[in-house]
Amino acid sequence: MFYAATGAVLRAKGTMLFASIVLSLDLREWTPSRPASR
Repeated sequence: MFYAATGAVLRAKGTMLFASIVLSLDLREWTPSRPASR
């Protein structure tokens, strides 16, 4: 039971980290102040 709980917590942390990275990348890509730098 303890192993399952730690696994769920680690999975939730990984999902949140991945979501924050994707959101930050999306915000950087779609910022209106920089229309098309590349």
